[in-house]
Amino acid sequence: MMEGLVTPLWPCQLVLQLLIIVLPASYAEHWPACTLAASSGGAVGGQTLDHLASLDVAASEFGCRLSFMPSPPAAERPVVQLHSNAVITGIYNGSVGRPAVVELSSLAAAENASAAAAGVADRPVLAVAPGSSLLLRDLLLANVTLVSPEVAAFLPLALQLPTDMHLKLQDVQMLVSKQQLQQYAAFLQQVPSAVFVTDRATFLHVRSFSSSAPAAVAAAGAAAGAVGTVVDAVSVTLLAQPAESIKTEGVAEAAAAAADAAGVVSTTDSYVLAATNSTLLQLLQQLNSEQLSESGPLLIHLAANVSLAPRFWGSIWPPEGVVVRRPVVFVGRSWQPTSMDLGMQVGQVVLEGASANVTLFSVALENLAYGDEASAALADGTSILLPSQLWAFQYRRARQQLVLWDCTLGLPAQQFIDALVYWASAFASAQQGQSYWRTQTVFMRQSLHVTQFEISISPLPGAHVVDALAMKDRLIFNTTLTTQPVAAAALPLPFNSSIHQHVATSQAPPAVAPIYNVEELALS
Repeated sequence: MMEGLVTPLWPCQLVLQLLIIVLPASYAEHWPACTLAASSGGAVGGQTLDHLASLDVAASEFGCRLSFMPSPPAAERPVVQLHSNAVITGIYNGSVGRPAVVELSSLAAAENASAAAAGVADRPVLAVAPGSSLLLRDLLLANVTLVSPEVAAFLPLALQLPTDMHLKLQDVQMLVSKQQLQQYAAFLQQVPSAVFVTDRATFLHVRSFSSSAPAAVAAAGAAAGAVGTVVDAVSVTLLAQPAESIKTEGVAEAAAAAADAAGVVSTTDSYVLAATNSTLLQLLQQLNSEQLSESGPLLIHLAANVSLAPRFWGSIWPPEGVVVRRPVVFVGRSWQPTSMDLGMQVGQVVLEGASANVTLFSVALENLAYGDEASAALADGTSILLPSQLWAFQYRRARQQLVLWDCTLGLPAQQFIDALVYWASAFASAQQGQSYWRTQTVFMRQSLHVTQFEISISPLPGAHVVDALAMKDRLIFNTTLTTQPVAAAALPLPFNSSIHQHVATSQAPPAVAPIYNVEELALS
């Protein structure tokens, strides 16, 4: 459970967090059907198609509706028969500050025929066969009521799929009620393996959760399995709709002015639905102001690759750096790497105050550099010679203020990966009771407070995966170590006269000696 890892993630003190304006029922009932495009090209509509495997829904100013029904023997309305492993993906194009907004609905055959007779069936419904699989990805689902988590966690109630169905939600955001968000937070607390972050009022982000997992079944009790659909949720966010809180005169009007045509407010004091490189810097400054420092956690979804390299921003970059005064959670795409370029610079993200910490899900941190003299003053025993220490984040390395899940570290040379593999192996040997390695890892265990250090080989050439690293200043889980760029161009390590020395062409390089302890591990 994530709350046990980052203790400052406590309930938000500001009750009023405007997210979405609840539109009149008449509007919700007449959301236009989504204009679908097959990934191979061409619009879908006005015809019956068989076994369509991949559909795209483009983000637009307005929301739209996706209608599903069991595979019918015949239908009055155009039907798209989905493939047994179909994918429906929202396409973010930057034109709106959020993913594609979709409302889900289910139709029985009789309703389908009635809709056709009424002349409103201009778009096809999607037919889903029993026993098939459906993946919804990169969508913002509106007006969602979820099935009770004890029955089928994260299953939208309106999506009445056939029995023995497998539904996968990946990088999906869902607008739910505050009560249901709190219901799910309470449920996930009972599942020891669940990794999630929440402010208990406006957002809940879960790393992954399966309704068929043994721990989930145990938490759900006898009610589990009452619905035949198996739901796998990967990087799913629940967002509250606090309509009952909009009671103060003028507040609803202000929120309506900020909402887009679909009724969605894409940025609030507690979360951002889709930050991009053009908006992230300003958002971080505004939402970490001293006035909002006690506002609780902030969740930021990254919709595109971003840079937090001061050189990239030039004179726009604040001279004091980006100051973080509250818990901030960055979420990238789980299925496609989202890059955060740190530009071979250090100290640009300043964690200030007792509640400040940073958690990253599915973000590739690129161009990681050595620490510098300012980093050394805050190192508290950690090495400024290791770029994997993430010196772009400036804080005293005495307590855990940085957490990574499913991320990628782009390191400047293979030797930095090899060093981590070496010490993970040494730590494992010490944990197995080998006296020699227990002696050699005393500094790691007693000064750096390393309690977990597990690294495995990645399928990628030269890469490894940090399965778990728990030490006094950070936590890292399922994070890839690589020297290959993800999105940002690889930059050379900058020369630092405090760390490096020039070696003349005619001068022999320093002798290579065995490494016997952490203090002797000086990489340059």
